[in-house]
Amino acid sequence: MSSFAHPILSCAEAGAFERRLFAGDEMAEWAAMRQAGAALASAALRDSGEIGGLPKSARLLIIVGKGHNGGDAMIAAHEILREQPQAVAEVLLVYGVKS
Repeated sequence: MSSFAHPILSCAEAGAFERRLFAGDEMAEWAAMRQAGAALASAALRDSGEIGGLPKSARLLIIVGKGHNGGDAMIAAHEILREQPQAVAEVLLVYGVKS
């Protein structure tokens, strides 16, 4: 495997990996979530350059489930709105039924 490839993990594997990585350290989890959200925003803004960039009055749809990925998405939206203060974000909270 390449030294810069990331494994694809199931939800259970990702949870186990995070438990081992952070060992209950909520500050480390928060720092990782902030870093992931900022990186996501940066990538989205960079990718939007292919279509001429986001318009000043862009409308964002943020679909957020429960869990840390939802936190990453909210942080990313916040970062994008800091860069594009005239943009608007609509947040859709999605909570499924666990079977």
